[in-house]
Order: sequence, then structure tokens, then C-alpha cells
Amino acid sequence: MWLAGLIGMATKYSEAMLGVKYRIKDEHGRMSGGPMYIWERGLNNHMMAIFYAICGCLSALSLSAMAQTNSMVEILRLKFRIHPFFRWYFNSLYYCLYCIWWD
Repeated sequence: MWLAGLIGMATKYSEAMLGVKYRIKDEHGRMSGGPMYIWERGLNNHMMAIFYAICGCLSALSLSAMAQTNSMVEILRLKFRIHPFFRWYFNSLYYCLYCIWWD
């Protein structure tokens, strides 16, 4: 357990150090950084930075919202005794509504 903790702390330290080293200041004076900037500026790999950013956006959209909508639809399905076959319909409908009003 101690070894896993030490590896985790070393990983977090290196990620934070690289994030500070390769961050940039935008035109409004705000600092921008993160793994995409480390890929682009530190490793000189622009395509991998774009790929990482796209994967991050897709996972953030699908993982957080889908878990919440699936839980909500499962509660509604059990309460109103909806056949499990129609769960995908209600899940996708609720997911679309969630994404529209997420702002």
C-alpha cells in the first residue's frame, strides 16, 4: 500500500511540475495548461494533443452524464414498471434532455 502511495505521489508531482512548466498565458492574461499543452509543447506532438483533448471531451460528456441518466431511468423504470426493453429509449431521451440543459 505504501508503494502504491509513493508511486501515486510521484506521478502527481511530475504531472503538476510539467503542467506548470508548459502552461501559457492567453491574450486575456489568464493561464492555460494541462496535458494537451504538455503533449504539444513538451513532446512536440500536436496531433496527440488534439487526440487527447477530443478523448477528454468525449469521456467527460459520456461518462458523467450517462451514469446519472442511467440511474434516473432505472429508478423510473422500477417505479412505473416499464419493460426493460424500452429502457434504452428513455435513457437516450433523458440523456439528450440532460445535455441540452446542462449549461
